[in-house]
Amino acid sequence: SFEGTVRAESNHLTWTTATEINNRGFEVQRSLDGEYFSKIGYVEGAVNSNDYRNYVFDDFQAPFGTAYYRLVQQDLDGTATASDIISLTRDNGKIWEIFPNPIGKERILNIKNNKTDLTSFKIMAIDGRLLKSFPAGQTVLSLHDLPNGVYFLKNEIDGQVEKIVIY
Repeated sequence: SFEGTVRAESNHLTWTTATEINNRGFEVQRSLDGEYFSKIGYVEGAVNSNDYRNYVFDDFQAPFGTAYYRLVQQDLDGTATASDIISLTRDNGKIWEIFPNPIGKERILNIKNNKTDLTSFKIMAIDGRLLKSFPAGQTVLSLHDLPNGVYFLKNEIDGQVEKIVIY
């Protein structure tokens, strides 16, 4: 078996063998498109075993979005066999994202909600002063009345704060 789970700190891969004959080990490979794979690690095999053996590998450099994984089992004689491919999708954890940032002369900030919760936003100065408020559900914010500078955009539901720059 070959399985994976997304954890807060890594994509956690596990696999089990029932029998191993001349098994040198497992090359762990990752792909961003499911077609072109690169080696990201190696786990030693048991060489010979008639018992169930459990293996673990944590991808601490897992990208956000979907990553594809496979194992390439390598025998002592150099023979290699690739496993089936599994995929894991990592959320960046943010309820919302903003773009463009920095903001140019158009002075428009777009908000993409990654969750279904609607929320209101506040624009604050660096010193924490409230400058503007926007109601829940608004996804295009007009910032025409703000001069060039650095500001903070705060989400009222979870308190997530993003730095924005207007130039």
